[in-house]
Amino acid sequence: MTKLTVGFLSDLQTNSTVAVCPPVINLDDGGTYHSSRLQKQLWHDYLDFRDRLLSAKGEGSLCLVFNGDLHDGDHHNTAQIITRNVATMQNIAAETIQPMAEIADKMFLVRGTEAHVGKSASMEEDIAKDFDFEKNGDKRSWWQLVARFKGMKFDIAHHTTMGSSPVGRGNAANKIAVESIFEYANRGEIPPDYVIRSHVHRFADSGNVYRTRAIILPSWQYRTAYVHKVSTGKLASIGGVIWEKEDGKAPVITAVIYEPKRTEEVVWRE
Repeated sequence: MTKLTVGFLSDLQTNSTVAVCPPVINLDDGGTYHSSRLQKQLWHDYLDFRDRLLSAKGEGSLCLVFNGDLHDGDHHNTAQIITRNVATMQNIAAETIQPMAEIADKMFLVRGTEAHVGKSASMEEDIAKDFDFEKNGDKRSWWQLVARFKGMKFDIAHHTTMGSSPVGRGNAANKIAVESIFEYANRGEIPPDYVIRSHVHRFADSGNVYRTRAIILPSWQYRTAYVHKVSTGKLASIGGVIWEKEDGKAPVITAVIYEPKRTEEVVWRE
């Protein structure tokens, strides 16, 4: 009996000062960047997720899907990036991916947001070539990846939307599932078993309500200054999703979520 494990990660946003990164980063001019307390916790959680993937793999095979926004580039005049040097940005992304690459048998890369990863996701395509991600013709990354894992059909792309209301989280996944069923059926095609999306940094899962199951992946980035502005009080979902399938058995899906902690209350004592 053979087993396949697929790990889904998204929105690593490497180079962000509030995203996952190695503890020490060497800068181009000879200086060093030391990760913050929050980033140290993210790195700890990231390696824990790696260990969970390795445990799930067992004696089987492991495929990893990085669903966009590997980088956080020089965008929107943000001050929350480690460097504006593109070569160093690529090095940070590579050092972050390396622990995952060491345990994977295959890796796929889906392209993210141009503002973060360059025009036509050029920075992600470069990383995909460096790590020998699976080929997409003469490229190594996809805007949309339609793949079969253990005979089950996946439609994977980075972008989606989600309302600001807590109720909208569940509705967002349900909406993706229903729209996917309609769009595929309308073209006379068989709808996918799973639709995977990202981008909003909050986890959602339509479950088994529909023929197609829609999952919106968590991220590896805490709230940025922009998020503090537009959605005060909402915390990002940190983590990834593990899909396991053995011959003759139903798939097992595990969402591994690491809950970020809120800022401690300040108490005035007279």
